[in-house]
Amino acid sequence: MASLRVLYVDEESALEPVRRYLEEETEAAEFDVQTVTRPEHALPALEEVDCLLCGAPLPDSKRGEADAPTLAFLERVRERDSSVPTVVFAGEEAGVTVTAAFEAGVTDYVRKPETEPRRTAVGNDRQRTDQDVGVNSVSSTTGSDSRPTAATNTVEALPATSQQYELLAHRLVAGVQPHGERDSSQPTAEAAIDHVADAVFITDIDGTIEYANAAFERITGYDVDDAVGKNPRILKSGEQDQTYYERLWDAILDGEVWEEEVVNERQSGERYYAHQTISPIVNDGAVEKFVAVQRDVTDRQRLEAEIERSAETLSQLHDSAFGLDQPIESKLERLLETVTESLDLPIGYVTRIDDGTQEVIAAVGEHETIETGATDPLERTYCRRTIDADEPVVVTDAEADPEWGADAAFDRFGLSCYIGARVLVDDEVFGTVCFADSEPRQPHVGRVQQSTVKALAQWVGRELERRRYEQDLELQSAAMEASMDGIAILDGDEYVYMNQAHADVFGYDVDDLIGTTWHQLYDTEEIERFEHEVFPQLVDDGEWRGETVAQKCDGGSVQQEVTLSLLDGDKLICTTRDISERKARERELELARTQLRQVIDLVPDLIFAKNRDGEYVLANETVATVYGRPVDEIVGRTDAEVLPSEADVASLSADDEAVGESMEATHVSDVELTAADGSTRVLETTKIPFEVAGTGEIAVLWYSRDITEVKTQRDRLDLLNQVVRHDVRNDLQVVHGRAQLLADRLEREGLSDVAVHVSEVLEAAEEAIELTKTARDLTETMLERTDGPEQIPLEPLLSSEVDSVSSRYGDARIDLERPVPDVTVIADEMLESVVENLLVNAIVHNDSSRPRVAVSAAVDDDREWVELRIADDGPGIPDDRKEDVFGKDEKGLESPGTGLGLYLVRTLIDQYGGEVWIEDRDRRFQGEDAAPEGSLVVVRLRIAADG
Repeated sequence: MASLRVLYVDEESALEPVRRYLEEETEAAEFDVQTVTRPEHALPALEEVDCLLCGAPLPDSKRGEADAPTLAFLERVRERDSSVPTVVFAGEEAGVTVTAAFEAGVTDYVRKPETEPRRTAVGNDRQRTDQDVGVNSVSSTTGSDSRPTAATNTVEALPATSQQYELLAHRLVAGVQPHGERDSSQPTAEAAIDHVADAVFITDIDGTIEYANAAFERITGYDVDDAVGKNPRILKSGEQDQTYYERLWDAILDGEVWEEEVVNERQSGERYYAHQTISPIVNDGAVEKFVAVQRDVTDRQRLEAEIERSAETLSQLHDSAFGLDQPIESKLERLLETVTESLDLPIGYVTRIDDGTQEVIAAVGEHETIETGATDPLERTYCRRTIDADEPVVVTDAEADPEWGADAAFDRFGLSCYIGARVLVDDEVFGTVCFADSEPRQPHVGRVQQSTVKALAQWVGRELERRRYEQDLELQSAAMEASMDGIAILDGDEYVYMNQAHADVFGYDVDDLIGTTWHQLYDTEEIERFEHEVFPQLVDDGEWRGETVAQKCDGGSVQQEVTLSLLDGDKLICTTRDISERKARERELELARTQLRQVIDLVPDLIFAKNRDGEYVLANETVATVYGRPVDEIVGRTDAEVLPSEADVASLSADDEAVGESMEATHVSDVELTAADGSTRVLETTKIPFEVAGTGEIAVLWYSRDITEVKTQRDRLDLLNQVVRHDVRNDLQVVHGRAQLLADRLEREGLSDVAVHVSEVLEAAEEAIELTKTARDLTETMLERTDGPEQIPLEPLLSSEVDSVSSRYGDARIDLERPVPDVTVIADEMLESVVENLLVNAIVHNDSSRPRVAVSAAVDDDREWVELRIADDGPGIPDDRKEDVFGKDEKGLESPGTGLGLYLVRTLIDQYGGEVWIEDRDRRFQGEDAAPEGSLVVVRLRIAADG
């Protein structure tokens, strides 16, 4: 890529766009552009550049006249350094003609993009026929059939385009490259003109074409060789009358430049619009030849016509939009009809895009897949690209466009021409407005019409926003009227709106209060409070919330909860709620709370509660007395902050977390606590988890009874019980031992009749010894056991007890049915005493010489319970005594009970949540015809959840 240093001199406003394009956008060469606004500043820099780009007219030149300053500058450039290639970049009002520029020594001549309005120039009337010059004038004003007229009013120019800048870039490159191969002599004018993009032809004084450049052939369709020797009338379209040509000839024969837009006709018969400049070549004051320059502006003329149509459409849209008091759906259809008719696009539709789906909410025109209510996946629509584009999406010929020809949207809808703009509602994409046709359009049509479509999309967005706003207002108004709260709007001190609920608070009708001030609803004290406290805070914060007391129309008062909010200007919105009943309930609740507090404080036991963090949330006066500090110094603190030792902290916080997690109450006895006076208190405690009202927080309530004295007395009785049992057991052991010696002697001496009595003494002694053990177990069960149930494996316990009792009673046979179910039951270590007592009872109350006992266990179908069955072959128990055998009465002739052992069994089983009862003996020890004898004890225990 060539590297060129360019010096560009022009007006300030023209410099930056050209510099930026040459340096940043074109790929014709790598340009380094130096810019100046004063011609005199450019001359010293000529030696440092490869090319000079001269704008025309230069600053200080007079618009539309012969550009003497520009020509003078070009002469000075040639005098200073004629080797520097010079390109003139001429604007619409440049006074430097092509001929004059080349005579001044320039290398090339390029037109600037048209950016300003221009007016036509006309000469004086002089007789001349249209046979001599075959051109026809045209202005920007067109008739209803779009045919040009003879008017010569102002024509709006098009914006500058990058195409002209790209042409300039290539001309600069072309002007510099051959310079390195030539000497300092200038190129011929003919060679330079051949590089011009516009059609240039030279005629003699009679209008015969003597020369035409290459662009002439491209624009007119006539071969240059064929055109030379002919009159320019070959381009005549017949649009102008003779008067026009007379004015033209008058002007150019007087040496004036004629500039006009004309309608010519190509060799093919196709008409085209041309901007034509005819300049006379004067020698010694006489016109010798004419130079005509034509630029093809057909696309621009068509574009201007479309712009005018677009403007008319926008005007119609405005009239339609603001002249229709109809639902939005009807407005959309009316507007779509207007635009489709004005822009000659038969299909128009508005869509809503939601969750990847396009829904048509309004449509006009005939199309089988585009109608109101139709839906399509977004990925198969044109609109999927439209919603992501800031500007309207324009497709003029989808089939010929590689990007759209294979697109799913074209395959689905078959629209060759499509113009769509996204609709924004509250700055979010709502959908699109689209116009289309199955037939293609010229590219310029889409470019012009997109501004119309964009304007319509903006209007639709605003209309949808307005409708949404109106709907919100309607909903808010309905909500305000239906609100249980009173709502009012004040302008200054005066009510301008209120709902019925607001008036009801004071006992008035709405009409009674509208137009009045708020002062009449409050007494003097409340008015002063509002003016001195509430309103200043309202001004600072924009909002105020609080409670007030207002006056009702019947003279009574009403307690209110009030919210005041500032609106625009001097307005404020007031929301009120009658809280009289709530306040009454609060007073009742506070009274009940006070009474409950009195009751709690009167309870002599410790009552307190702690949250998950261990902070006290409740404590009664008994707690305060024991802790030696007031209640308000306990609540909100932890055990570590109120208790004297770490041991006390550990004692009072043990199991709290587990209780809170399980949400099950727990009983704990013998919790020791050091009181404020230094004494040790023993507390029997129940921990109850609960959910704190209003917070949902889990806390644990402690109900602790001081059992210090009771425990001391119990310990003394327990000690006495142990001593008595010990002494009685020792004495019974002596009795048993002596009786055994006596029985052995009597047996040896053959006194068997006496030995029978001694045997009964031995049995009684054994039962008494066993009774002391049972009494110990019963004492522990009733007085000392504090722990809750545990999970006890059944099989090892049964096996151990069967082995233990079998070893003690060698003449008895105990059979354990295996396998024992592999379960754990809800019990504790005293379950061993239950099994032992039942086995011993089955043996010692058996009249058989060799007692037999059968032990088995079975699980129910739901695996919730296990039944332990102990059967014996003894004499059995009468039916009328089966319900009483587990009584605790002392054994005797008049007592239905069978002793402390079975009472211990019933007590423990009840504590485990189980059952125990007696059935007739199993027939496993007898024949089928034998009468049932013996007893069957059934113990039902709950299986642990994970057992």
